[in-house]
Amino acid sequence: LQDHLGEEEAEKKIVPVLMHGDAAFAGQGVVAETLNMSQLEGYKTGGTIHIIINNQIGFTTLPKDGRSTEYASDLAKMILAPIFHINGDQPEAAVHAMKMAMEYRQKFGKDVILDLICYRKHGHNEGDEPAFTQPGMYTQINNHQTVRDIYTENLVKKGELTKEETQLIFDDFNKLLQEAFEDAKNAPNQEITEDLFIRKETAQAERPPIADTTFPVDELKEIATKINTVPSDFDANPKLLRSLAKRNEIVQNNEKKIDWGFGEALAFGSLLKRGTHIRLTGQDVERGTFSHRHSKLHGTDTDLGQAFIPLNHLSEEQGRFYPHNSHLSEFAALGFEFGYSATKLDDLVIWEAQFGDFVNGAQIIIDQFLSSSAAKWNQQTAVILNLPHGFEGQGPEHSSARLERFLQLCAEDNMRVMNLTTPGQYYHMLRAQVLRDEKKPVILMTPKSLLRHPLATSNVEELANGSFKPFIGDDSIQDKAKVDRIVLSTGKVFYDLYKYREDKKIDNVALGRVEQLYPLPDADIAALFKEYKHVKEIVWCQEEPKNMGAWSFIAPRLSELLGKGQKLSYAGRPAAASPATGQKKIHDAEQVKLAIDAIKG
Repeated sequence: LQDHLGEEEAEKKIVPVLMHGDAAFAGQGVVAETLNMSQLEGYKTGGTIHIIINNQIGFTTLPKDGRSTEYASDLAKMILAPIFHINGDQPEAAVHAMKMAMEYRQKFGKDVILDLICYRKHGHNEGDEPAFTQPGMYTQINNHQTVRDIYTENLVKKGELTKEETQLIFDDFNKLLQEAFEDAKNAPNQEITEDLFIRKETAQAERPPIADTTFPVDELKEIATKINTVPSDFDANPKLLRSLAKRNEIVQNNEKKIDWGFGEALAFGSLLKRGTHIRLTGQDVERGTFSHRHSKLHGTDTDLGQAFIPLNHLSEEQGRFYPHNSHLSEFAALGFEFGYSATKLDDLVIWEAQFGDFVNGAQIIIDQFLSSSAAKWNQQTAVILNLPHGFEGQGPEHSSARLERFLQLCAEDNMRVMNLTTPGQYYHMLRAQVLRDEKKPVILMTPKSLLRHPLATSNVEELANGSFKPFIGDDSIQDKAKVDRIVLSTGKVFYDLYKYREDKKIDNVALGRVEQLYPLPDADIAALFKEYKHVKEIVWCQEEPKNMGAWSFIAPRLSELLGKGQKLSYAGRPAAASPATGQKKIHDAEQVKLAIDAIKG
């Protein structure tokens, strides 16, 4: 909201307020992560007001079992935030503390903590009996005057109200509650019909058409020149300057050498020129974990501290590009981007994991919000998760974004899960994500080795005049009658299969790429099976172990699309506990074997 207000000192006009429980503030790691964000360039808000509703108990756990410090708020000392401890029996003191907190926040732009010390009158829920576990505490609570009674006595004592006037207020409020209760009892019972519990997924033919993502070639060339040019007074790294010059040449000469990072930059440029704002965050995203992006350039003279963002220098009317290296967090960082995207659905908001494996630190956000918020609360988001994924023998923490976990969460068209193979596909996906009317999150398995693979390239014509393809068939087959095997795959492993087939001069195997795993392009795949109806052997090949990757998700769906006599089989690594062997030689041998199994059987 502050980014889009378009006014100076926007942070003084929009103030975030976070409500916490005392047990959660001390116990949940995301609170420490969020406090650490408070002064970081990509996340600072000019100060957040934190209100701890401190009832001195967490379900049935007392503070002595829930924290190692005196106060629930002690965690906030890490950022030297002022902490106000407030007696919850004194409403006017609470108001006074809140006013002081706001004054401090507005003057210094820092977080403030209000620790409202009170109690829980009843149990954790309607059926809970707190005296079972905290008999002493609840004896005191039951004998303690309520806040309402204490404040009423104070007002009467001061002559602000009479006893009769206070009773009239209470009676009016009780009447309001009773009327609402009667209305609730008289509400008609819900009729259970089939459409309430039979959840159907849309077929490809029923889905909204993919947006037109074409863009004028001349404008793309102009963008390419601008994003690969630095000001004359900018002291750029000479090696980087050579790389930028080469990139510009590729576009101007229509060479098929546009790589993943350059395709992304051109997509960003095309969207910024139409006024779209773009936010890109994650660990090391400004340069890119794999040194493929360079969205924020740094001058070599460290004393000057020069920095230049080429994408913010396209035109005066363009949208703003906000690239930010995040702190070492997944949980809070992805939560922030979920909220940002949900507030501004027309922006392009991307959170990128350093390696896809590390997204498991944000699993709570994915389970509770990303995958289910539309169904639970009609809360939309169009955030993109870039998760570097691919088996290159780098080890068990640098291989797998756990594609299987996301696919398991897919239902009711709740999100899009993709594993793309070309920069052109990535370019059109990014543009489509903004231009689509239907807003859904995207989970993207982004590449590592394919970032610079000589075959994983596109040219400017494909970007300008192409479109996003959920499924890519095999245009290289000369004689379709010769084909007796179809191998389907997704992502990087396609190039392993392609290389083996070409090296061995095999001409009886067709390769298909499932670029979008969910919603599955069922019509495109079924059309391929029909085109090759004489082929009986259909193979799904993946580099992930059998209990991971897409196999468990896609096997039953592909089986429904098979033609008469066609049979589906698996080629890939056997089931495993770890996503990678951890030994390069074993990994390489497995990679060769899965390609042989897929192509030759």
